[in-house]
Parts: sequence; C-alpha cells; structure tokens
Amino acid sequence: MPADMPADRFAGEDRLGPVMRNRVQVMNRLLARRSCEQEAETKSRALLLRMLSPVQRVQFERENCFTVHVKQRGRFVVKAANSYNVVGPNSITYCARTEYPVPIYDLMLVQKILLEADPDRFFRIANRDRDWR
Repeated sequence: MPADMPADRFAGEDRLGPVMRNRVQVMNRLLARRSCEQEAETKSRALLLRMLSPVQRVQFERENCFTVHVKQRGRFVVKAANSYNVVGPNSITYCARTEYPVPIYDLMLVQKILLEADPDRFFRIANRDRDWR
C-alpha cells in the first residue's frame, strides 16, 4: 500500500469485490433471461406467420399488423401491441390479453383464432375503448 494512501481505502475495495461479483451474476442472469425471451419471441413470430393466410402474412410483413374479417361484425385489425391492439369498425379498440405474460405474437395469434372461431367469446372477454389516435 502506498504510504500516502489512507488504510481504509483498501478495506473498502475488499468489500466492493463481493458487490461487484453479485452485480455480474445478476447481469448474467438478466442476459440469459433476455436470450430466452428473444428465442420465445422468434418462435412465436414463426408460428404466427404459419397460421396467417397469405394475404394476412403479406400485410403483417409490411405493416406489423393484419386484418381479420369477423362475420356480421366487419373488419378488425390486430396490431403488435400489448393492450388495446385490436381495432374494429369506427376505430373502437379492444383489449383481450392472456392471464400470464406471453410473447406478443402469441397474443396476436390467440386474438386471431378467437375472432375467427369464437367472436362472441372474444367480445365477451375483451375490454373496449375508443381509439383517439
């Protein structure tokens, strides 16, 4: 230790070692988690693309959304957003989310399937709002 340096400076650096090790471990866990989330997002996007019609797929690739025609209700646009991402006639938006967090493309696929196969259920569970954009 240099003669002109206070003795307590090195004691503080000893304590910093475990703190820094802990931070590195936390960062490594966060990066691993992010990697898993990115992999899930990639897989869910691939599944969504397989489930879209050719017209919906082209629209999705261009605009990051697709249109679903709902019998006796009109056209609804499903956008890549976490809430109020289904836009219906007259710009009314709907929010139908899963109970647990899922990749955005899985959410879009669930909404597409509900709108096409069981629209009454979709509209029964979805929250409704007006799109002011």
